[in-house]
Amino acid sequence: MKMFFFSGFVLVATGNIVAQSRELKYSLIDLGTLGGIYSEATDVNEVGQVVGYAHLANSQSHAFLWHDGTMIDLGTLGGNFSFAYAINEAGQVVGCSDLTSGQGTHACLWENGVITDLGTLGGRISSATGINNAGQVVGTANLPDNFGAHAFLWESGMMTDLGTLNGSIRSRINAINGQEQLAGYVDLAQGLGTRACLWENGTILDLGTLGGSISAAYSVNESSQVVGEASLAGNEEKHACFWENGVITDLAPEASTISSAKSINARGKVVGYSYKWADLTSREATIWRQSSENSYVSYNLNTLLVNPPTGVHLQVAEDINDAGLIVGYGIMTPEQVHAYLLKPRKVLRPISLENSRAHPTQAQPR
Repeated sequence: MKMFFFSGFVLVATGNIVAQSRELKYSLIDLGTLGGIYSEATDVNEVGQVVGYAHLANSQSHAFLWHDGTMIDLGTLGGNFSFAYAINEAGQVVGCSDLTSGQGTHACLWENGVITDLGTLGGRISSATGINNAGQVVGTANLPDNFGAHAFLWESGMMTDLGTLNGSIRSRINAINGQEQLAGYVDLAQGLGTRACLWENGTILDLGTLGGSISAAYSVNESSQVVGEASLAGNEEKHACFWENGVITDLAPEASTISSAKSINARGKVVGYSYKWADLTSREATIWRQSSENSYVSYNLNTLLVNPPTGVHLQVAEDINDAGLIVGYGIMTPEQVHAYLLKPRKVLRPISLENSRAHPTQAQPR
């Protein structure tokens, strides 16, 4: 038997010529819970450490760190609830926790088994939603009147108010990269909607919308590419979108759909969710892959699973790392929603050849 290797497929000569293409599929790992029936995974670093939050047997939610098959309860700041939203390559985890006796909810940092209260901007509530490899933490905190809330940057024990855009009363940061670029959004004054924004060098850049009055940015990679969501004219539909060099691209231009892009990795792969308008039960975890300079192709991640258990339905993909690991949450049994981890796998698929000539197949996400 002779084998001839070509880009993207293998030809095997055995009298009859057979071809095999390489498709990217995913192995599914159910991360479980902390004793309850619900969990969500929110972030994954490059060594495969996953963070999120999970229900205990009493339905309280605690932040968790999962690695190599073990889910660790990260505890709280004295209250009943905590949530983890981001982890960096050093294993530092950020999120929020309520305090004892209803004193409020504070942003916090978990490191080496120790939880640190990051404080607020004078109010009772704060939450940390991103951390980079330098240990800089971003999030949102209430002001002293507990009415307005501003984005913050925390480093070396100090929380700095990053302000808002054009006098708006609320701003929120969702992510920070290694260049200290921060992605988030602001609530505009007088109920005029929200705007996705990029904070950089002390300035706030309005990233715009897809014709409506609502947009939000959730992730920024090291190439300054930003993803999130934006509404169309009339605000009835909200689509996943991608910003680069001042240009916004609709990742899901199909009519009557709702979608959101939650994360982008260094290779420009984007994950999130999509569903048919007014039918939340159709929500599916989604990956977008760039097919040309200004065009993306979306794939339902449920269709890319290798031998998934019966009844599994992935609803949301929250993060994708540079190695292609994906985390999120979905239905694992009819009554339980669990955090999951997807590991990419190259799978060979036979192709019939016509006239002994190779025919490339449609590109798959990778």
